[in-house]
Amino acid sequence: MILRGWLSAALTVVLVAGLASRRVDSLPGFVIEHTGDVLWATAVVLALAVVWPRWSLYRLCGVGFGFAVVIELSQLWRPEWLVNLRANELAALVLGKGFLWDDFVHYALGVAVAFVALQMLGHEFDLDVGAQR
Repeated sequence: MILRGWLSAALTVVLVAGLASRRVDSLPGFVIEHTGDVLWATAVVLALAVVWPRWSLYRLCGVGFGFAVVIELSQLWRPEWLVNLRANELAALVLGKGFLWDDFVHYALGVAVAFVALQMLGHEFDLDVGAQR
């Protein structure tokens, strides 16, 4: 099992890189447009690993991707209170602003990045999806 400190450090690096990808104008347009969503999904999986470090890689990645899909689909729902909440910059970073089909590809890539990163950090690769040690 990975120490939470290493997971927290990896999560911090991903969050900083994700925020920087939206703010640094000298980056190519493709990077600015797509990298943030990929890193957002990576951060979701890493955050889950910080909170539940004993979960299997499959569970972490499955729940992380599921969370990303729910957030993306929620962008189709536009009650006034939620539109007002999304007007807040911090809330918009978590909840998004508008539905895009392309984001599902970004989230899948982000979860794959998290999967590889967790393996490299030494997370146990448990084939028992329901394992809860």
